[in-house]
Amino acid sequence: AIDVGLAWAGAGALVRAPSPAEEPELEAYQLPELGANWAATLDSARPARRHDESLEQWRKRPPLPVVFESPRKLSTPVVQLHLKHPIVQRLLARFLAQGYSAHDLSRVTVVRNPKDAVPRVIALGRLSIFGHSATRLHDEVLAVAAAVPAKGGKLEPFGEKEDRAAIERLEELLATSPTLAKIPAKVQDTLRSQAGRHFSELWHHVEQEGDARAHDAESKLRRRGRSESEALARIIQAQIRLADKTLDQQLSFEFSEAEREQREQRERDRKHIAERRAALAMEAEEEPKAILKSYEVLRRRVEPIGLVYLWPTTR
Repeated sequence: AIDVGLAWAGAGALVRAPSPAEEPELEAYQLPELGANWAATLDSARPARRHDESLEQWRKRPPLPVVFESPRKLSTPVVQLHLKHPIVQRLLARFLAQGYSAHDLSRVTVVRNPKDAVPRVIALGRLSIFGHSATRLHDEVLAVAAAVPAKGGKLEPFGEKEDRAAIERLEELLATSPTLAKIPAKVQDTLRSQAGRHFSELWHHVEQEGDARAHDAESKLRRRGRSESEALARIIQAQIRLADKTLDQQLSFEFSEAEREQREQRERDRKHIAERRAALAMEAEEEPKAILKSYEVLRRRVEPIGLVYLWPTTR
C-alpha cells in the first residue's frame, strides 16, 4: 500500500536499506525522493534537529530509514511507520481521494487460477458510513462471489463460506499474478463482453451484503460510543470528587497574620480549583453527550469497486 501511494505521488517505491547495527533483525527501508511539498511531512522522519541548525539546513538532511516493526531501543536510528504516522496518513489518504465510484463499470480484472478448474467471478463494492460533518466512521470492502455458468446462464452467488474461500484464493493469486501466464485474448474478449451483465446480476447481492454489514457496524459504533461516553463520565466524576476533597481540606487550614503570603497563595489555589470544579461540572454535562453524537450515523453509501475473474489455467 505504501509503494502504491508513493507511485501515485510520482515517486519510486521503498528500497531495502541496511538493518541498524543496534537491532540487526529489523528490516529497514529508505524512502524515495519526494517533492518539495513533502518537506513538512518528512520532518517526522528526520534525525533530531541540532540547536545551531537552521530549518533549511535541517531539511537538507535525508530522512532516517523506516521500519514496520517497533524497535526495542529508543536509541535505534530508525522511524517506525504505523497507521497514524503522518507519512502513512498522507499516502493512504490518496486511496480515499481516488474513490471507487464510477458511472459505468470500468474496472475488470482477470487472474489465472491454477488451483482448480471452476471459473469464478467476484463483484467488489465498498461500504462507507458517515457521521456529523461528513466524518467517515467506517469503511469496509464488500465481496460477493459466484461460479461463471456455461453458455451464458445466470449467476448464482456462493454462500458465505464459499465467498470467503474465493476471496482468500484471490489474495493468494494476486500475490503470484506477475509470474502467471497471460490470459488469452479470446478469453479476455469473452469476459469483457459478459462483465456488465455479470456485475449487474451480482450488484444487488453486494447491496444486500452492504445493508447487513452496515447494521452490524452501526451497532458496534453505538456500543463503542456508549462505552467511551461512560468511561469519560467516570473520569470527570472522579476529578470532581478529587476537587471537592481538595477544597474541603483547604477549608480546614488556618493561617496567622504573619503567614499572610501563604494565606493569599492558598486562596489563589482554592479559587483555581473552584473554577476548575465548575468547568468539570459543565464537562460532565456536555462531553459524554458530544462523544455519543460523534458516533451517530447520518449516512451510509455502497459504491462499486469492480469485478475480478478467477480463470482456471486448464481453460
